[in-house]
Amino acid sequence: MSSGEFEQMLRALLPCAGVSALTLTEWPQRREALASLIDSAIALAQSRDARLSQIHLPRALYPEFGGAFRGVPVTDCGACDVLRLIFKG
Repeated sequence: MSSGEFEQMLRALLPCAGVSALTLTEWPQRREALASLIDSAIALAQSRDARLSQIHLPRALYPEFGGAFRGVPVTDCGACDVLRLIFKG
């Protein structure tokens, strides 16, 4: 998925009323590219009066993310190997 496609999906989702989730089954494998994608999600959410409140990712692939990324809690998605971004509006 290109960054433009990702941002287009986020624009369609946000702003959200209550809690919304965006689940990706394909995402950048490089840590730097994934961090950039999540940074974009944080910035776009803030610009649309929402916030990224949780990140679920496969901890086995990205142990360096730890318990939080830019102040957003990071949780292991378990065996499902997805990237899930939870937003609150």
